[in-house]
Amino acid sequence: DTLGAALSGGHDSRAILLRIREREGLRCVTWGQRSALQSEGTDASIARSVAQHLRLPFRYLETDAGRVSFDTVLARFLIAGD
Repeated sequence: DTLGAALSGGHDSRAILLRIREREGLRCVTWGQRSALQSEGTDASIARSVAQHLRLPFRYLETDAGRVSFDTVLARFLIAGD
C-alpha cells in the first residue's frame, strides 16, 4: 500500500510531510514547469530537496504548455491529491 503526498515545497506541505513521514510506502509528488525544478529556491526544487533529505521517493510531473494536455495535467492533479 502506497501513500502519495503532494509536496509543494511550501511550509504547510513540509509540516504535513514531517507528521506523516514514517508511514510505510510514502512517496512524494509535485508538478510544475520543467524550469522550476532547475531553479534554486523554487517550490519544486525545495520539495525535491526535502524528499531527498527525508529519503522518500520523489516524482516531478512537468506541466509545460504544449507538452502535456490540460486533461493530463488535471488527471495528474487529481491523482496527486488522493
